[in-house]
Amino acid sequence: MIFNLSLLLIILLLYFFTHLKNSYSKQKKDYLFLRITFIIFFILVSFRAFNIGNDTLTYLNFFEKCAKYKWEIVSFDGYYEGGYIILNILISYISLHPRFFLIVMSLIFNFVIYKFIEKNSKNYLLSVIMYVCLLFFYSSMTMMRQFFAMTIILYSFSFVKKQQLLKFLFFVIIASLFHSSAWIAILCYPMYNLKYSNKMAVFILVVATICCIYIGPVVSIITNLIGRENYYAAKVGSDSISNTIYFLIYLIMFFFSLYQLLINKKLKNKDISFYLYSMLFAAAINLIGTNMNILSRAADYFSIFIIISFPNVIEETVVRKYDKKILNILLLLCFVSYSSVIIFYKPEWNSAFNYSACLIKNEGDLCE
Repeated sequence: MIFNLSLLLIILLLYFFTHLKNSYSKQKKDYLFLRITFIIFFILVSFRAFNIGNDTLTYLNFFEKCAKYKWEIVSFDGYYEGGYIILNILISYISLHPRFFLIVMSLIFNFVIYKFIEKNSKNYLLSVIMYVCLLFFYSSMTMMRQFFAMTIILYSFSFVKKQQLLKFLFFVIIASLFHSSAWIAILCYPMYNLKYSNKMAVFILVVATICCIYIGPVVSIITNLIGRENYYAAKVGSDSISNTIYFLIYLIMFFFSLYQLLINKKLKNKDISFYLYSMLFAAAINLIGTNMNILSRAADYFSIFIIISFPNVIEETVVRKYDKKILNILLLLCFVSYSSVIIFYKPEWNSAFNYSACLIKNEGDLCE
């Protein structure tokens, strides 16, 4: 928890110092703040100890296998998707050191998230705080394979906004070569083109409730399509407190955003509708996940958009500067409190919560 609070304090201080009165415009100050922040994120993710992140050692062991066997590993490793295997092999041609692997992955993650926030968010500070406090930052050190797929989806979001379906589908296919769950991101395209309605929102929540109750037959249908039937079928009935918490958080953000948009009559453009649906889908999938915890992975493809959706709704609906400042302060306190409580009471959820850094002097040495 100390690391999390220290990181958040650094972010707030950085925002304060980059926005001191000077000759720069607010836009330039915002850009400076965002760039420095993600440089810090890049360093922290790159130079973490190898035991930080639940699956980091597993991924590094696999990287060493790819470095050793090169293309031969494709014929005898059937667990990892082909795209991820190829990525490991290509990185190993540049360097065999596991630290280099982490640096490359960190560079990709943080650069894409940085550009995503830069291009789409109207409140950089709140987006960054949500990225940390909703624990996406820590997930980038744990579920690297899926996070890589998520960054590809975020990169392709520009094609959704430009209505370039084929280009978007191409990148969804590429993302699925790193993690098969990425196929669910196809829903982002119709979501962006779907005008928000309360009837559709109720329909989504009702369907999610039915799926939660009858999760067994639903999983059988899905796994027949994507494979790994025994793996996912075994997860049915695995309740998860984290899914319940995320369901409530995203649902609260959805209703708060909907209320703000309704009273300000801002429910017209596609971006606003997508913002609401991203929160609603994240809540709905986590609702289903309360009876099958692994579905939180599928929810991540929608919940990651909340780091721009929620801040943008605030910027669109709160007009008075004083009200906006007060609301932002309250939201910052809520998000910081949430992350602190989770990290303090549930440190076993992610070993990255107990962050430690490490520099390796000799190739092959692991910091534990």
